Amino acid sequence: APPTEKQTGASRRRAAETSGAQAVVMVELADPDTASRRILANGQPGYRVSLIDVSRHRVVARLAIEGRSGHRSPGSRAGAVADAVVKALAAHDLLT
Repeated sequence: APPTEKQTGASRRRAAETSGAQAVVMVELADPDTASRRILANGQPGYRVSLIDVSRHRVVARLAIEGRSGHRSPGSRAGAVADAVVKALAAHDLLT
């Protein structure tokens, strides 16, 4: 689903079903202002990653990815998160 358009659960599901993909990786930004983020991560961004099986319409894995303070630009953060997601999925044997 294009990240530049307003999305709903229904629009994300429709995009996944029509894409031909077997799974969808959804990355959500954890609110850096929550008490847990301030205490545990010194206010650094974190991400909740869900791996969704398209045919079964269910989450098959959920991972937490921590942000790093050295990644300031959006492109740098996106690249670091993408690398971390791939490594985490591979470590859990979720890539084929």
